[in-house]
Amino acid sequence: YQNHFDQVIMLNMHAEDDLLTNFVCNVLPKADKTCNFLRNGAFESLRENQGQDMPPDYDNLAMSAIEKKLIPGKMKRSCVLQKIRQRQEQELGLPANDFSPFQTCLTTEELKSILDISLSAEEQLLPEFHRGPSGETVLRERFEKFVMNKKHCSVNGTSLLNGKDDVSAGWRDLFASLALQENPC
Repeated sequence: YQNHFDQVIMLNMHAEDDLLTNFVCNVLPKADKTCNFLRNGAFESLRENQGQDMPPDYDNLAMSAIEKKLIPGKMKRSCVLQKIRQRQEQELGLPANDFSPFQTCLTTEELKSILDISLSAEEQLLPEFHRGPSGETVLRERFEKFVMNKKHCSVNGTSLLNGKDDVSAGWRDLFASLALQENPC
């Protein structure tokens, strides 16, 4: 990197602080007040007031419904996402990332390759950290949890909405009902 840039700062994403705090405290110059603000937890109340983050699969499904013209593009995205969450988690009783069998997932070989590259990069770029208690062992544990929680999968919205089964029909019915309501949220 030194051939191309005057200064390169390595940011360890596995550090104790969350990524934003880590960046502000260790990369940004003269950000002491903001760093202290973040480390004292003052930012947590702001995060809570923003509402819950929506899983990416909900957004993928909403965009597929818009592309198929099942719901009007002018409908508020937050409203559509809220209705998707309600159907998936409350009505169907499924976790946010369980759209089986309408999911596309990385293969075992692809996952192994990602883990191998991650381990190699960590070992090359942060050798002391890699050998320490928060290094390789934690990376492997987090990766295993990532796979177990199906974070390597995403909903195939087109396949779901084109399906001939009752699950697909239920999703199409939801979007049709939203399209008919003047103010669904």
